[in-house]
Amino acid sequence: MYSLLSYNTFGIDVSAARFLEYASVEELQQLIAQGAVTTPFLHIGGGSNLLFTKDYDGLILHSRIEGIEVTEEDACIRAGRRRRCMG
Repeated sequence: MYSLLSYNTFGIDVSAARFLEYASVEELQQLIAQGAVTTPFLHIGGGSNLLFTKDYDGLILHSRIEGIEVTEEDACIRAGRRRRCMG
């Protein structure tokens, strides 16, 4: 079991059966190709919108992708795990 205490802003000490982190799209693709991503899974980011009330009997997939990318062709801004398009 893997503690999720530092992955939720409510500070509830619950655990997950499995936990994987990745820092790039390529790393995530590699985890998928290796068969490491299994169901059930919950894909999380910073944890500010999570409220765990009990242990999670599955895989927590944690994105550590960071940075800001602006693409002019589709007027989209990507900041870490979030993407916002204008227009």
